[in-house]
Amino acid sequence: MHEKNRFEDELQTYTCLKRICENARERSLNPADKYAQKILLPLSGKKTDERRREITGYFDTLHFKTDALFFLDMVARFEQIVFDKVDHASGQIRRIVRDRYAKPDPFGKVAASFVKDQDDIHSLRNVHHLLENHIPKYLSGQLAAIIDHRNFIAHGGRIGRPSPHSVEEIALILDEILDHI
Repeated sequence: MHEKNRFEDELQTYTCLKRICENARERSLNPADKYAQKILLPLSGKKTDERRREITGYFDTLHFKTDALFFLDMVARFEQIVFDKVDHASGQIRRIVRDRYAKPDPFGKVAASFVKDQDDIHSLRNVHHLLENHIPKYLSGQLAAIIDHRNFIAHGGRIGRPSPHSVEEIALILDEILDHI
């Protein structure tokens, strides 16, 4: 059951923000347009070639940060969906165990407590371990790479590795993983 892309709203916002930044870059590069001053672009006021490099560098950095923020936003949305599914599934399993495992042995009364829930599966890494043998290998590998990229961004590049995938590609990968769940 494939729903519409679960990340469509995030991607629309991302695309809109990218277009706004590109428009701002173009307007700022035009020396006759005072747009760079209007948006308080931090420029040193140097000659045209240096000004051009400063503007280009500034917007390149802004683009990089925009990608990182929207990547984190999509991963957070993915986690929210996954943990809602974990909570729902663990509740169903707990009810089944409680209703069907009514044995008089010592663990009969506490059998439902053996079911994992959000407190037991509290991180995306734990979700990956839970799913890795139940989704296709290529998706498991891509989820591991997404987790590495998330850690790379969240920890300032000290932990993890950057992903070669674009924000749009990440959205498709996460959506496909959710289809398998």
